[in-house]
This record gives sequence, structure tokens and C-alpha cells, in this order.
Amino acid sequence: MSSNDALFTELDLDILYEGWGQDILDSFVRPVLKCARSYDRLTGFFTVDSLLAVADGIDALWRKQGTMRLIVGIHDVPHEILEAERLDAKTADEMVEEVRRRLLEEVSSVQDEFARDRLATLAWMMNDGLLEIRIACPVDLENHRSGGIFHNKRMIFRDTEGNTVVGVGSPNETGAGMQGNIEELSVFTDWEEGQRAFVQRHTESFENIWNDNREYLTVVELDVSFANELQTSSTPRNSPLCCSNPPS
Repeated sequence: MSSNDALFTELDLDILYEGWGQDILDSFVRPVLKCARSYDRLTGFFTVDSLLAVADGIDALWRKQGTMRLIVGIHDVPHEILEAERLDAKTADEMVEEVRRRLLEEVSSVQDEFARDRLATLAWMMNDGLLEIRIACPVDLENHRSGGIFHNKRMIFRDTEGNTVVGVGSPNETGAGMQGNIEELSVFTDWEEGQRAFVQRHTESFENIWNDNREYLTVVELDVSFANELQTSSTPRNSPLCCSNPPS
């Protein structure tokens, strides 16, 4: 069995990781992601550098026909993500096909592609369904935009056998969060009897947020119209597409 076909149950996982983000990345995130079939992520802040930091895991995810679902706060949507979503169809198709060809022919890796052209690689991830992104905007009970930000941080991984690992802690999906900051992450697994309820609650919570089923959030799929709105707005959290009933 190759390392990319390994299961979570074969890994020696701890219940708490703390210290430099790079150490947590190397000892937990990358090994787990390499075994994963899906990766769900809640993060207040997001940078494309975080994808580069786990590029080998993203590569393994793609080769299993897996997916990454990302929910990020509206206050911090990277311009590269918006540019990739806003590409015209012809340009996007050409860029995506070239990236896909190199990866399929195994003359390149996801890490190589990010180094070559970050925009093209993002367009490929989003076009091929490897990366799905939704944007979270805090709202009050009248569905007016809130002054606060979406600040949740959670990782949920599933392997090819359906085993689930949940990590909750301080790291954002950023270069600093994955490398340069002091962070901590508590980890729970669903094959350990006393931890199943925790895993179930957190996976159900993610699905509720993803499906816009939280009264304190509006969660919107990142599509072309929303990307255009965010790209042209000087204050993204005020986007009318985020809050259906903004105050006058």
C-alpha cells in the first residue's frame, strides 16, 4: 500500500499539537492530508500560501478524486481566488487544460504548478471541483450585517474508508498559521469510542454552516457574480450579495 493509500488508523496521532505552526503542519496536517479523501476547512483568514504549504497533500487528494471544501470569512478573501473565479471561460479552459495535462503526465506536481503559475493552479483546482469555496458573513437576527468577523478554525479529514479526524484550534489557513505562528490544535477521531460524539457534532456543524443553516451567518457560494462584487467593493463585508437585507 502506497503512502497515498494509507488510512488514518495507521497513523500515530496525538490528541494535542502545540508550538510552531510549521511543526503542527509537518507532524499532523501534511501526514493526515496525504491519507485523506476529503478535507473540510473553516478559517477566519486564508492565503494561497497555505495551499502551497500542503501542496503534496493537495496532489494526493486530487489523485484520489477527492475534494477540499473551504469556508472563509468575507473580510479576507484573497484577490488571487477572486481573479481565478473571474477568468473568462476560454482563458480558464486553456490554463486548466495545460495544468491538468502536466499533472496527468506526471511531469509536474501541484507544488511545481503553484511555483509556475498560482492563478492557473487555482483555476484548475476550482474548475475540476478539487476546491470548493463558500464565503461566510456574520449577520444579526434581522439579517443585517454584523460588525464582527467569521473567526472559526476547524479541520475535518476523511480517508477512503470513511474514518474521520477533526482538528479544532488556533491555526488559520494562512502561511503564518501553517508555519510561522505559535499555534495549538486539539485532535479527535471517530474510531476512538470516547471521541465519536465530538467528531459527529463538529462534522454536523460544518454541514450546517456549509448549507447556510446558521441564523448568525449568511454563507454564499463563491461564483463569478459574487467574485465581481467582492473584487470591486472597497468594503467586502458590506456586499449586498452577502447580506440580503443591509441596513439603510
